[in-house]
Amino acid sequence: MKKLSLITVVVAVVCCSFMAGKNLLLNGPKFRFLANTKASGHFNDDNTEPLPKSYLNRKFLNDLSSINIDVNLIPGNLVSYIPKDSSYTVRTLHGLIKGDKLPVITAINDGLIYSDFITPKTSFNGSYLIAGIKANAGEVIELSIQDESIASVPDSLIDTEKIKAAIASVSAEDRENLFYVKSITLTGLTNRLFKQSKFDATKNGLYLELNGKTYASNEKARKDRLVSMFLVPVKNITANR
Repeated sequence: MKKLSLITVVVAVVCCSFMAGKNLLLNGPKFRFLANTKASGHFNDDNTEPLPKSYLNRKFLNDLSSINIDVNLIPGNLVSYIPKDSSYTVRTLHGLIKGDKLPVITAINDGLIYSDFITPKTSFNGSYLIAGIKANAGEVIELSIQDESIASVPDSLIDTEKIKAAIASVSAEDRENLFYVKSITLTGLTNRLFKQSKFDATKNGLYLELNGKTYASNEKARKDRLVSMFLVPVKNITANR
């Protein structure tokens, strides 16, 4: 199997100012996590590899263009879950982190999750799990998925006192839907489109054979990205503290 080149993402971290004394929760930006996929952990009908179960269980942001802040600054914030439309609303001005520190960004050097081809018969073809990348009839796509970095709040820096102050006026019922963003993972997807074709030694390009058919590509690899989040219920953080 040919290994695809990996994406290098340069992250610019922008500092947020802290507004002292603002303990009331806000109705900030709304974003939506996508529901669990129907794609199974079994091999696909076209004999391509399945996605790992741990990847299938992630909570992905569905539209990065709607987020107007650096995604690496999301960890440490409180979000409310809105059951009626499965969305989450940011409720704080900035991360509730001790010393007003920024989330810790760690590069991932061995984060390869998937490296194979997808076809129109692949169960997750065109799904949000691969940023909508889709192989149509007569096409296959070479795809590599790799985690590139994690922005997280160390346990020792979770500011429990600030969290308690922020939720002081929130009812017990509403607290059930409040979560602390512990971390976000930035995942890169490198993909190249191949179309069914006859081999022609007189033409430059890349050729491959899959399931007895020949495909060719003259295209450059595309690069996309996804962001997933790890959430902790606020009640778990503030209990007995």
